[in-house]
Amino acid sequence: MRQIIEDSESDEDALAEPLGLVEEVGSVKGVYQPPILVSLHLDSMEVSMKVDTGVSLSVMSDKQCNKLWPGRSLKPTSVRLETYSKEPLKVMGSLDVKVGYEQQEVKLPLIIVKGNGLTLLGRDWLKVIKLNWSRINCTRAPALHELIENYAEIFQSGLGTFKGPDVAIEADPEATPRFCKARQLPYAMRNIVEKELDRLVSEGTLEKVEYADWAAPIVAVLKKDKKAVRICGDFRMTVNPVSKLMRYPIPKIEDLFATLSKGKLFTKLDLAQAYQQLKLNAKANELVVINTHKGLFRYTRLPFGISSAPGIFQKVMEDLLRGIRGVLVYIDDILISSESETEHLQALEEVFKRLATAGLRAKKSKCKFMSPRVNFWVMLLIKMEFDHCLRKFVLFSKHHGR
Repeated sequence: MRQIIEDSESDEDALAEPLGLVEEVGSVKGVYQPPILVSLHLDSMEVSMKVDTGVSLSVMSDKQCNKLWPGRSLKPTSVRLETYSKEPLKVMGSLDVKVGYEQQEVKLPLIIVKGNGLTLLGRDWLKVIKLNWSRINCTRAPALHELIENYAEIFQSGLGTFKGPDVAIEADPEATPRFCKARQLPYAMRNIVEKELDRLVSEGTLEKVEYADWAAPIVAVLKKDKKAVRICGDFRMTVNPVSKLMRYPIPKIEDLFATLSKGKLFTKLDLAQAYQQLKLNAKANELVVINTHKGLFRYTRLPFGISSAPGIFQKVMEDLLRGIRGVLVYIDDILISSESETEHLQALEEVFKRLATAGLRAKKSKCKFMSPRVNFWVMLLIKMEFDHCLRKFVLFSKHHGR
């Protein structure tokens, strides 16, 4: 891949400087040169970048850019890029980002290109940022990167499907079915809710039905970007009061700290759309119908809002990962703790292998790999505190009938 520079006085003086977004393969057959990855903070967000001295500019894909800065406008740029085979690349624009590394902080330009791939740390940034090469681990990052690449199916987009038994929801057979009317939605939210319903149907989480004995109203909450919505059935009104609560112990904070306290490296894997990776059996499907302004929809996957869902999911994950040293499950998070890099990578590979075999997927953007002790504990405490506050809010809402 090349950068085309057109500021010369004549065509003969034009330069084509290599830009290593795509590695050339084949000049040395059978030799793998693993990348060197370094963590920088871009606008206070930790980003892993591949060090590439063959790259004149620092480059990020638009997909990664949209994850970090959703909705942020790009500055126009005259930079043109092409592959080694002279095929043009689409340059989306550039960003000025605040780059932090150790005690250094500086504002630098970042080129955004169409596509996906590693974020590259080029010579333009390397001239300004002085990397601490004595602390850059050139062994761990490639081994971890290769492991993630080998199990890329775990991090694919889309909904995973657990290959184990379908989930059952046991309701009192003597209970009278409860059918609730659809709640009124603000007109401003209707289109957003309809799009989300269509998306859930297309991915197989919901299916349209004409009739139902059970039906719960929905709760629709706008996401942070205000452009999408999260839909949850309010099953407190229907199946939860008459279903058998599947009790299964969720780890306490004290137990997690006691088990993980000896570790020096930590990984947190966030399972994408956690509960909804588990399919429901036919009998349970009939109990988890939602009533919307677009009609009735039936869940085919374990939905959020079912009182037994946390216990069901916790048991499935503990059964799946049982016996792997240093691995704990906290609902939709898998926590891995080890005293050495070798031990950690072995545990991580076994976890990846079992997740892939079971058909489950994780959300890579929310995972933390081989973090130092302090970062892991801060992350864990924040999550625990959030979950504690969320449970208090749910109890308050139930008590006050909201």
